[in-house]
Amino acid sequence: MRTMYHKCRLVHADLSEYNLLYHSRVLYIIDVSQSVEHDHPHALEFLRKDISNVTGYFKRKGVRVMSIRELFDFITDINIGLDDEQVEAELDKIQERLASQKELSITLNEDIDKMSKDLVDEEVFKKAFIPRTLDDVFDVERDTLKVSKGEGEDLIYRKLTGLSIDDKPEKIPSENEVMANSENISSISTKDDESEEDDQDEEKESEGDEESEDDDVFKKQSRGKRNEDKESKKERKKAAKEVAREKRKNKIPKAVKKRKIKTTTGKKSK
Repeated sequence: MRTMYHKCRLVHADLSEYNLLYHSRVLYIIDVSQSVEHDHPHALEFLRKDISNVTGYFKRKGVRVMSIRELFDFITDINIGLDDEQVEAELDKIQERLASQKELSITLNEDIDKMSKDLVDEEVFKKAFIPRTLDDVFDVERDTLKVSKGEGEDLIYRKLTGLSIDDKPEKIPSENEVMANSENISSISTKDDESEEDDQDEEKESEGDEESEDDDVFKKQSRGKRNEDKESKKERKKAAKEVAREKRKNKIPKAVKKRKIKTTTGKKSK
């Protein structure tokens, strides 16, 4: 049933001992013409009916089986995986649990109250509405609170949707933490803005200085050279720029000077 649900993406919708053939240790499921896909509005109802038919048959044969809820969770659980090894490992765990329950029931001489409760729970589960998406959940906030407290084990749609009961909601920061973070962000933003403005000023001043120095050098070297040819003029301009560049290497940018003045003034005022 799990293979049909996950690999074929189908629910039989009329599964019983009359639609099962077993030959040479191979199981064949027949009469699948009425099978439905997962998105059918009654797919989960049909699946629970199939489970009830199959478990009822094996119970009558004296086989200890999973409850309808347990088998439903095993079939629909998306966290188990599709590999045969993963499925077999999960079945081994279920067999161990059933064996321990059998020993306990023998010791307690079949607790009648528990059996009655289990029967009632099964009948309720058969008819219960099972959400398939969060949009179908009646009270999301209530269920989220249950999960956060570690009480999400009983959520009827937990295995079907792959919901982990270990999931914890993110911590909501307090008002003081929000204010502190806002102040830190504001302070960092202000410093970044000041630094950016200084860098822009420095860049503009550097460009201005470069043009001014280039002009000064050019003027100094251009006197008396009005009649020179184009090549000589080009070489002279290039040489002037090189001289200006060398001078700028040793010059302190005005923005740096302004920063030092601000720092010095701030220390004196303190």
